[in-house]
Amino acid sequence: MADGLFQNGVKNFALGNIAWVFDASPTSGEKNLMKTTLVDTADYTVNLATHENRDTGTISAAAQEEVSAAMTLVSAATDGVCDASDVAFVGTAGDPCEGILVYFDSGTPATDKLLFWWDASAGLPVTLGGDVTVQWNGSGLAKI
Repeated sequence: MADGLFQNGVKNFALGNIAWVFDASPTSGEKNLMKTTLVDTADYTVNLATHENRDTGTISAAAQEEVSAAMTLVSAATDGVCDASDVAFVGTAGDPCEGILVYFDSGTPATDKLLFWWDASAGLPVTLGGDVTVQWNGSGLAKI
């Protein structure tokens, strides 16, 4: 596979089901719900065309080695670029991870929306066992 956008994730952005909200304490009640997970591709085969949710029928729990807290987002208003601060996973353990997944956390994995996928980026695969930092490149996570 190659780095890319989940087609259903793009659809959900277009329909307004997902907003790249970067204000951690807005008055409207919106909050940052984007997270990332390090994925063992021995336990998951990505399908950018059809996969939509983070349910265990799509991505097994065994494939999701490490899951981040909510990411610190940066505005998507500039040229449609979705960006975030680097993500730190502290004290990792588990199988090597060949992929990085960004998703919208709905509160229930069955309805979490898959957004972005990387498996061809520099630094992959990553061996777990200690701290791991995911650094987004200078052009952001993705451009919608």
